[in-house]
Amino acid sequence: MPPRTRLTMGKDAIVSVLAKFVHPSEHIRRVHPNATATLRIENLRVVRLDRQKVRSKDQAVVVFVSDAYAVESGDAPELYAIPRYCKIITEGPREDFFVQADPEENPGPTNGGTLTEMPAEAVHISRRSVTADDVAQLRGAVEIDDDNEPVPENVPDNSTAPTTSILAPQFGHSGVCPRRIEGGQNSKARIDFPNVRPTRLQLFELFFPKEYIKTVLLVETNKQIKGKEVKYGEFLRWLGLWMMMGTIQGFQRRDFWSLRPVEMFSSAPYRFLDIMPRARFEDILKSPCLYQQGAT
Repeated sequence: MPPRTRLTMGKDAIVSVLAKFVHPSEHIRRVHPNATATLRIENLRVVRLDRQKVRSKDQAVVVFVSDAYAVESGDAPELYAIPRYCKIITEGPREDFFVQADPEENPGPTNGGTLTEMPAEAVHISRRSVTADDVAQLRGAVEIDDDNEPVPENVPDNSTAPTTSILAPQFGHSGVCPRRIEGGQNSKARIDFPNVRPTRLQLFELFFPKEYIKTVLLVETNKQIKGKEVKYGEFLRWLGLWMMMGTIQGFQRRDFWSLRPVEMFSSAPYRFLDIMPRARFEDILKSPCLYQQGAT
């Protein structure tokens, strides 16, 4: 079986592209509102090579037109796609190939080069799969910077490292970890209960402002509440009811004290009457003060 001829991309070449790779996509949706992932756009005439934003990256693209996507004014909008998605059906005139006239006179693109300065082997687009030879040709055609070192402006300057304690208020990041400089280590902190297995309440109170609740919040609350004073234990029950209600959706607060029987589509699934009367719950709700009297 003879090898397939490699076709060269150039002006007026006829290509086909899967619709999902063609940009701007609004022109495709206008003509093919129910396009599938396998839809292929045929008879696209190549106009030029260009650079466009594709998926937020500046990339080389092939620009083409087709009368099938003309707008109301009759003009055919310019469409484009990344070259590797373009299947060449027919080549254009040889003098309009997107290649160099003489590779020796123009040794290839530099950092300021354009797509028309690519050597011939770099812009051939084959119908077969990419081989190792193709990759080697592309690597030789494009100048590659293989320096993996960071650019100078990204190299941390140790001279700017903070000299104060890591506990001092600082903002921003200098590129150097102050904790590492001061010899900070992972101490693997933990909470020990020697010979005792803590209850859930004890674990809760470890991270709960118990003293503040007793000396500030309850003192100010009891100055305003109607009826008997709120003790610490009663406040914990009140807070626990809030947490319980927070785990259930679709009910009003009064439903948790309802006297109606619990049914599938009505009434809350729990009753709090044996824990705290609703009137007492509402009184505490209206009274808490999160500030000391006279504080600003």
